[in-house]
Amino acid sequence: MLDPIVRDYLFHDLRLKCTRDKLILGGIAVVVVILAFLGWVDVLEGRYPFVIWVWVPYSIAGSLIGYFILAFLDRERRVRAFHLLTIVSVMVVAGPAAAFFNGLFEAPIKFVTVGFFEEGMKIVPVLLLAIYVPNLIRTRKDGIVYGALAGMGFNIIEIGFYIAKQLHESSLLESLYLHSTRFGLWGLGSHIIWSAFVGLGIGFAAESTKHGWAKWSRAVYFYLIAAVSHSLYDLGLNGLGIIVVSQIESMIRGIDLSDVATEVYGPGPINDGMRYGVYVWTIVLIIAMIVQIRRSFRLENTIQIDELS
Repeated sequence: MLDPIVRDYLFHDLRLKCTRDKLILGGIAVVVVILAFLGWVDVLEGRYPFVIWVWVPYSIAGSLIGYFILAFLDRERRVRAFHLLTIVSVMVVAGPAAAFFNGLFEAPIKFVTVGFFEEGMKIVPVLLLAIYVPNLIRTRKDGIVYGALAGMGFNIIEIGFYIAKQLHESSLLESLYLHSTRFGLWGLGSHIIWSAFVGLGIGFAAESTKHGWAKWSRAVYFYLIAAVSHSLYDLGLNGLGIIVVSQIESMIRGIDLSDVATEVYGPGPINDGMRYGVYVWTIVLIIAMIVQIRRSFRLENTIQIDELS
């Protein structure tokens, strides 16, 4: 439950006071839920939902450290309910809606569009929170946190899906080793990075006092950067990071990479390259977000001083 003082502050400027705003939000919700239903039908392919959901606790466990890090960044406000809302809404609704769009195309076109569909749908709950609950996402740090939470929700359900699918081709242990690479470091995998970067753009918009395109332009630009980065990664540039990490680990361990080049279902340089290679590809985005988080803390201190005075 939210602290009464925090609740009053968050909902003070709630933009659901007029009928028009309620109708717009309701219309968006209906459309996204319909897309999510179609996405679930496509993803399940006649299987029972439990086949995927049985692996969700495993995905959640693998994401816990990452969540604690994000919660620490948002520690000044006790708003865990909104954290849960963001994660679950992407897991159940926005993620499957993205799957519906992905199902419209076959490879290789699918790999070109995947970044635009997934990054667009993942960020919908965050965008709606920024618009309708403006006191929740006030700074670029808030945008990064909620964007990352959205990516975490997507990652949780996607890992569950891929493990369930891989079990038809490999053993349980091999499936876990292969798709646990999607957690990255401490559960902060690729989806978290891209969504957090889009969230940074929304955070900039929240800080801006401008209106219209001038306010939201950076959010659009950051979305396009993340979407292109995601699509290029799926088109094969993920191999760049895999090779770099695998080569470094092989040299440190003094082994020949060619001897373990096919060992993706167990511990080793290739598996570690699949887990950590994304950070090679997204290092610029990561550095940019770290810098902006530091600056955002200074801005939040200024805001708090102004509010207290």
